[in-house]
Amino acid sequence: MTFTQAVETIREQGGNDIEHIVADYVKLKRSGSGMKGLCPFHDEKTPSFNVSAAKRYFKCFGCGAGGDVIDFIENMEGLEFHEVIYKLADRYNITIDKNSRQSSREKIHSDEEILPGIRAERTEIRKRGIVAINFKGNTGQFRPSMPEVTVSPPLSNNQAAVIRKYTGTCCFITGGIDWPPVKDSIKAAIQNNLTVNILYPGLSCIYEKEWIDYILPEVGGRISRREVIELLAAIPDNLTRSIYTTHFSENLNTNNN
Repeated sequence: MTFTQAVETIREQGGNDIEHIVADYVKLKRSGSGMKGLCPFHDEKTPSFNVSAAKRYFKCFGCGAGGDVIDFIENMEGLEFHEVIYKLADRYNITIDKNSRQSSREKIHSDEEILPGIRAERTEIRKRGIVAINFKGNTGQFRPSMPEVTVSPPLSNNQAAVIRKYTGTCCFITGGIDWPPVKDSIKAAIQNNLTVNILYPGLSCIYEKEWIDYILPEVGGRISRREVIELLAAIPDNLTRSIYTTHFSENLNTNNN
């Protein structure tokens, strides 16, 4: 069987078997037509983690994690996509052609290739639910008390997608970085449903603000309203976009007054 054929077969069999696979990692209880338990990806006391064999997916309504059986094992074990396929192929006694296996490895870019340093930090990122993104060229000397990776600005869409596999929140360390690459980095992150905060040093501590609050004082100066509107438009969720737009409008009017 080719690698591509194996992926489709595993999605089919693993989808039907998702409750049993997830139950190897999470204590689940029957809830309606599906199963429910405490989410393994963030700390919670009330179960919000749902698994549906009928729909072949898992979804946490607390932290937003979700996907199919392949996504679940990727997130639980910190494996690359092809590693999960080989693992599940063994589970279902699927033999993948050696030539196809080698070809797939050459085509698939690992998370580490896309975002160097993520492999060493991903367990801590998943545990803490947050990661600091430090930009090369940053003139600041402070180090945040959270897992950290360093990228050449701007953060790319592919890099943001890798981060989203492990957490829903990232913090940018932007000292000395020009606004255009920071803007592009924010855009890539929010397009991938990441909450974006900005870290910056104060006199006695490190401050953290959501990106919209951080840039508000700069609007009309080095940051144009058009650029902010572009960022707001990049938010994929309609409700979230509406909330941020209202917040921006109300606070911009307050600052102007």
